[in-house]
Amino acid sequence: MSIYYIENENGTFLSPDGKRRFIRLRGKAACRYLSSPEGKQKRFFKTTTEESGGESVYIEIPPDKVTDARRIERRAQYVMDCIRDSGFSTISIYEFFGSDGLTHEDVLSDPDTNVEEIADKHFDIEYLHKALSNLTSEEFALINLLYLTKEPLSEEKIGQMLGLTQQGVSRRKISILKKLKKLL
Repeated sequence: MSIYYIENENGTFLSPDGKRRFIRLRGKAACRYLSSPEGKQKRFFKTTTEESGGESVYIEIPPDKVTDARRIERRAQYVMDCIRDSGFSTISIYEFFGSDGLTHEDVLSDPDTNVEEIADKHFDIEYLHKALSNLTSEEFALINLLYLTKEPLSEEKIGQMLGLTQQGVSRRKISILKKLKKLL
């Protein structure tokens, strides 16, 4: 069962700041009110607290705060949808520690993974991205065609595309690689 606190000038329950008064409805009285034309226009916020009987508590949202409340609800729903769609689940690391003597190292270590190699690779990629961002669009296009595409092209084919000789493409490539080396 749920409990609803509805703003009412004759209410006996005060908001924490003492500026709003509420009446408390539950059971059939709450259902009747929520089904009424007045009740259908109201918006409620579900609190994280529960009454002593384990009942959920809902508090009426003031009309000037409904837009903010809807934005918060949509954001929370978006986050939940992203979590659901990600295929990942969140677990507590503390679940794994108990009387069986496991340690953090036992839970987290993977003998097949070399963390140092992974970190080095990430740093190298980051440096490479920074260096590549300093190239002109023509220089980047050439390096992209030579090394970064799924099926790299030969210097000769790139030369045909650009109206250059293979040696001209090679000279440009060497010049760009020297520039990248200085940046790295």
